[in-house]
Amino acid sequence: MLAVTALWWAFTLTARQAAFTLPWAVSSATAHGLVMTLGFMPFFITGFAFTAGPRWLGVPEVSTRVLQAPLSSMFAGWAIALLGFHVAAPMAAAGVATVADHAFDLVQAFGAVHGSKRPCVGIPDCRKGGLTS
Repeated sequence: MLAVTALWWAFTLTARQAAFTLPWAVSSATAHGLVMTLGFMPFFITGFAFTAGPRWLGVPEVSTRVLQAPLSSMFAGWAIALLGFHVAAPMAAAGVATVADHAFDLVQAFGAVHGSKRPCVGIPDCRKGGLTS
């Protein structure tokens, strides 16, 4: 995701320098802010939390199979959002919503790792049919 983000932003800056106007459905500042803060950092944090976390907490590691679906969906969500930033704001919003939905799956998985039920407090049926059921 970091490479995709860097390439996307390098392309936008290069286009700007070449006097090529890219269409923006969402302001470039908003798109840049979203992608640079929420784009690649959750992937980094997930990698850290699911490798160092279980070791520090003395709990079993999580299978990569459990993480593959939400991380792949988050990546796809960002791909949709990046395209939507230039095509249509609702498309960008759908991409970001996909990312948020699958980020919650990762929170559930982390809660299962350390045996906490906290990620689901106040959220009815959040464990039903999720990663931790």
